[in-house]
Amino acid sequence: MRLREEKIDSLSRQLLNFLRKHKDVTFKEKDIRVFLEIKRIITLDLKREDEIDEEVHELLKKYRERISSKDMDYQYLFRRAKAQIMKERGLKI
Repeated sequence: MRLREEKIDSLSRQLLNFLRKHKDVTFKEKDIRVFLEIKRIITLDLKREDEIDEEVHELLKKYRERISSKDMDYQYLFRRAKAQIMKERGLKI
């Protein structure tokens, strides 16, 4: 994951505070349970993105020689392949 545990905690806390202030939102659980669920979802999403990144690296590894010989931009190809995989899976960046 690209975010440290402390940053995930901070983001989770900020989101909880934002939701708590929203007049249309009421919690059926205690704040700590909501916080932990927000944190779990963020962590799961980051892990899913890491898995997709690894999948894209493996896919592009198969074409490494062709990419090098044609002087193609690896980062550009990576972003395009990742966007395509995420679109196929119904995920948003």
